[in-house]
Amino acid sequence: MICDSAVLDERSCGHVLGPRPGALEVTPIFLSCVIVGAGVLQWYTEMQAEMLMDALRGLAPQEAARVVRRLREARQDEKLDASELVPGDIIFW
Repeated sequence: MICDSAVLDERSCGHVLGPRPGALEVTPIFLSCVIVGAGVLQWYTEMQAEMLMDALRGLAPQEAARVVRRLREARQDEKLDASELVPGDIIFW
């Protein structure tokens, strides 16, 4: 349909005159819903990550572990914290 500049009415040439009535109210509402939805999704994933980190912290030993180390063909029995363990330590629970 071709719009003549002399005969412009909203029914025949609405795209030239601007958006339809009510369209200006829908866009901010839609964008607000998207922003709120993204915020809720971000909060949910953060809560899931915190719960997983708490579960992982619970797996760490609370007391020292019995460890056997070999030093120059001699056996050493020690109790060490998890931060002091090195590759090659034999751990007994």
